[in-house]
Amino acid sequence: MRITGWIIAAILACTLLTGCTATTGTSVASDAQSDAAWAALAAGGKVVLFRHGETQRGAGSGDPLVRDGSCNRERNLSPTGRRQFTRVGEAFASRGIQVEQVLTSPYCRTRNSGELAFGAVETREFLALSEALPDAVAEDAALDAADLIGNYDGEGNLVLITHEPNIVLITQQRVGVAQALVLEPEGGPFFRVIGSLRF
Repeated sequence: MRITGWIIAAILACTLLTGCTATTGTSVASDAQSDAAWAALAAGGKVVLFRHGETQRGAGSGDPLVRDGSCNRERNLSPTGRRQFTRVGEAFASRGIQVEQVLTSPYCRTRNSGELAFGAVETREFLALSEALPDAVAEDAALDAADLIGNYDGEGNLVLITHEPNIVLITQQRVGVAQALVLEPEGGPFFRVIGSLRF
């Protein structure tokens, strides 16, 4: 599927203004999709768009919308979520996948996911949880993400770790926790979904 900034703008107009659902696909990665995704990553120059790992649930688990530099009041990764992204790092390392840069949402659950898998990460505001942003800011952030993806030209792979609502706005596809879409940049705001990975 080829995705463009114009499609994203239409999705945002629908979801932010009228509350409709504009998604396709499922959260399940088939073996064929995974094989295609790994093969593409081995060649380099792709963008990997991850949803963070599983988070804590129940009393005292934190507020998913709150941002807190100490992580005490945020919704944080569960033990399962931490194991998921440890497996991500192991899978990339065992396959010799080159990662050029890892960018994450500023939320603790996304930063920690990236650190567990890849070590050093950098945070970017345009990857912050869209549900916690004013509509206009969320729209600009999704379009900024599309431009970054479409214009990526590194030799290694770029990893982005964000939240499900953001991924839906950017790609029209849902992903489960610790799942990723592998994207082929096509210039400008254009990119193509090659396949998906599940951990």
